[in-house]
Amino acid sequence: KIHSKLLKDYVIDEYITNIIYGQLLSAVAYMHEQNFAHRDLKLKNVLIDKDNNVKLVNFGQAVRFPKDEKRINRRECLSSRMVVS
Repeated sequence: KIHSKLLKDYVIDEYITNIIYGQLLSAVAYMHEQNFAHRDLKLKNVLIDKDNNVKLVNFGQAVRFPKDEKRINRRECLSSRMVVS
């Protein structure tokens, strides 16, 4: 997991960081294209293998939104533990 790697290595090379960030953005963009919102993105839900390939995990709070909706209602996507700002 990225969280474990950060705790172990403390510093990740900028080049690797860009790869990880790009893959993470691609994964989220793909989910949104498929009309899903993850709702629980955090370091512990991002896996990274020895080749720096990123995988999102823990879709327990994910929701599907209608195809014709371009914008997601924040209140529907936030968990009960979060506060809408």
